[in-house]
Amino acid sequence: MTVDEFAWFCQDAIPPESADPSRVDSSLFKAQTGSLNLGYLVNRICWTDIQIRLDDVTEHSVHLEHGQTQADVIRVFHSLDGLSWMDLGMAGNNVPASQWPVHYRAPTFAVKLQPGLNRLRIYQSSRDITGVDWRIWEPRAFYLASNWESMLYGGFFAICLALSLYNLGIFAVSRDPLHLYYCLYLGSYGWVQMFLTGYTKLHILTDVGPFLGRMGITCISASIFFVYLFVGRLLEMPKFPRVMSRLFWFMAWLALSNILITTLGPFDIGAGNCLLGSGVGSILALLYGFYAIKLKNPLAPIFLVAWSLLLIGTVIQVSALGGLIESTPLTRSANFVGATVEAILISYALAFKMKRERIDETRRRKHAYSQLGKMVYPHQLSMMEQGRQLEETMPLATGNACVLCVDMIDSSKQNIHELKHFLRCFFDECDAVMKRGYVGEGLQAYGFRIKEMGDGFLCSVGFPFLPPSHLSLREIALDMAADFVQKFEETLEHFPIQGSSEPLLSIGIAEGPIEGFFTLSGIRSYELFGKGIVLATRYEALRKIHEIPGSGHLICIKSTVYQALPAQYQKAFTRFVLDKSRQYIRDDEAVKDFHFQRIASRRRHAASA
Repeated sequence: MTVDEFAWFCQDAIPPESADPSRVDSSLFKAQTGSLNLGYLVNRICWTDIQIRLDDVTEHSVHLEHGQTQADVIRVFHSLDGLSWMDLGMAGNNVPASQWPVHYRAPTFAVKLQPGLNRLRIYQSSRDITGVDWRIWEPRAFYLASNWESMLYGGFFAICLALSLYNLGIFAVSRDPLHLYYCLYLGSYGWVQMFLTGYTKLHILTDVGPFLGRMGITCISASIFFVYLFVGRLLEMPKFPRVMSRLFWFMAWLALSNILITTLGPFDIGAGNCLLGSGVGSILALLYGFYAIKLKNPLAPIFLVAWSLLLIGTVIQVSALGGLIESTPLTRSANFVGATVEAILISYALAFKMKRERIDETRRRKHAYSQLGKMVYPHQLSMMEQGRQLEETMPLATGNACVLCVDMIDSSKQNIHELKHFLRCFFDECDAVMKRGYVGEGLQAYGFRIKEMGDGFLCSVGFPFLPPSHLSLREIALDMAADFVQKFEETLEHFPIQGSSEPLLSIGIAEGPIEGFFTLSGIRSYELFGKGIVLATRYEALRKIHEIPGSGHLICIKSTVYQALPAQYQKAFTRFVLDKSRQYIRDDEAVKDFHFQRIASRRRHAASA
């Protein structure tokens, strides 16, 4: 079997039912080899003449396939003598798929070649893409190729569907519009490819006539619009210069408006705008991808590679269909290969973006936890992680405690370099002392800081934290006071003191009931109140009322605290008797005395040495 001649010519518009191959002037045909593109968006009537010589003595069946799926009507006639013609049927978008001679996505005709010279004369009408692209197949090879082709296209459509549903699910959970835009882009792009490859006509909209072409162009316009939405979100368009951003979204709204033009207006205008918009949009996306790299967008390089592969595949496919390069199964399906790789790379980019967002979210959470850790104890964080309320993390009850009121004497008159920084360092050291033996389960620690007050603070021993020690609350309170003085002196060594000033601490210690509660309005905080706190502040302030003998750091304690101390603690204190007639301690008027201890400062020791 050999093809002796292959020729074509275009004719003025005649309806397909009036097509008569016997009336065609044979002298009009032009010889042609290979495929030929006769134009886009032009109403054309084309006749093709194919002469095939069969040397066998018996008839031979072949399949005649047209490589372009968007012809409106194709009608094939067969003749042996060039005078009498046999109609082999019609196919195309305007012909119901059930009437096609061969059930295949592209117009295909079954031809029984007879021994000798066979002539095929083909009528073709189209308003979209007009091309001469005929292939002759052995039936077995045709069905084998179509099966492989169905697997390739089916795999591509399955990937589009799976990734669309996957991103739709992610959008439903995360509410990130980027995944919705990608779902719409993939879904519309997959539908466009079904339209362009003929599967929509073959399996879904089998008998809608000319509307199929209009709907296909509408889907292409929608796909272009969704591409703008997706690319604009992926490349973070708000970070672009205003002029570039406005141009980008202007083109996006043009694509959206073309949907209305294609649906309701002239088909040629809508299809022309679609063809122009797809080319401009593809180049714009590429250019904006390069600019996104300049803006250090981490997803831009992946997008550029993916988009470039898609464009390369599209160019190869269009060139093959247009007759610019050889039409082979690979070149005709290059767009699907590029699109598949593009979909995989973009999906990787989105997964990479999600991973980065999770890492950033984890980092932000850790930072928030670290900052929250400055306000609450670790056991409170742990309980809140388990679903407990903040108000349930600390005891809301009354307990007995020794309270220490610590204050720096005349801090405003001290010439300590960077006084605020000094106090911050000193308070941090004291906080470490109070947190000794901290165990969240069971609420154990040596002390609890009640409140900071400028150059001093209040802390409690015994409530809300129980001390993990065999010592009494009074002994722990005295040991803690001595530790505070030591930390004060050690911190001072790192800060220069100008002049002869002598920074000193004053500590008041009292025992009494205190109660814990959370504030009811505004930002919730755990607070303590009670007589023990009031008395501790009163005993610390005794230095301002009475002339207490000696020099150095001062510790004043309530007599009941003194009386409960072991002898080794008592011997360090001196009794101060109050004058009954004119001396008393506010809020503790019944007492007759208090006890105090002086601790010499290292600065005084150094001066005397």
